[in-house]
Amino acid sequence: MKYASTALSKILILITVFFVVGCGMNKSNGSSYYNTGGGQTSATFSSLRNTVFGPSCSSCHSWSTSYYGVMNYVSPGNPYASMLFTDCASGKMPQYGYPLSSDQISAIGSWIQSGAPNN
Repeated sequence: MKYASTALSKILILITVFFVVGCGMNKSNGSSYYNTGGGQTSATFSSLRNTVFGPSCSSCHSWSTSYYGVMNYVSPGNPYASMLFTDCASGKMPQYGYPLSSDQISAIGSWIQSGAPNN
């Protein structure tokens, strides 16, 4: 029974994150995860490296602060086909420490959706 409630919780988290990313959540509060130039909200690799990948991932995944290392787990333009996004959105990653916030997960999804540029 415990497994079923954990699985259900993960499914609900995934649905929520997919809905938020799919609706193109516009972050206008100046969050450091986003570059809001030109009215278009998009995450940058450098902001994700400094605020998400470095602090939350690099202790276990040394490749997580390298653009080319991260790209091994990304399908540019499609967060749902990207292991990086799906593992974070499901709560599978990070395994140790604090889970990523919905803003952090949305930022990863936004960056991947925009083609995962090296910016």
